[in-house]
Amino acid sequence: MNIKRHQGIGLIEVLVTMLLISLSVLGLMKSHLYLLQHQDAALVKQHAYQVAHEQLSEWQRQSYSETWFDERLHSGHSVVDAYTMHWRVSSLMNAHLKLVELKVSWNDKQFGEQSIEIKTIYQRGVLPIYRPTLSQDG
Repeated sequence: MNIKRHQGIGLIEVLVTMLLISLSVLGLMKSHLYLLQHQDAALVKQHAYQVAHEQLSEWQRQSYSETWFDERLHSGHSVVDAYTMHWRVSSLMNAHLKLVELKVSWNDKQFGEQSIEIKTIYQRGVLPIYRPTLSQDG
């Protein structure tokens, strides 16, 4: 009678299996690190939108005052936390409409200079006529 003898798993099979498992774990770790980096960048960008929204809301509250609208709503810049805000104000068609372009920028250590830009139109004594339009760099 011819009986096959089972010898079990050889050293080569064990080494190949360990190599495959190690490469899989390394790939998963790299993917996890990539996701964490982009999650941090998304949180920073979300905070930039919040800073911009707070500034626009403040201007919206003040736009009911004619003196503020005529004399104080003009181009400028400021720094809030780690964000630099630049805004450009230009009159449209008549003195009652102003286009406000607000750019919020920050320096991200992984992705370099980042920015978002929000544009809206204010009318004296009225809520903004257009919803803010958003654009982003980087």
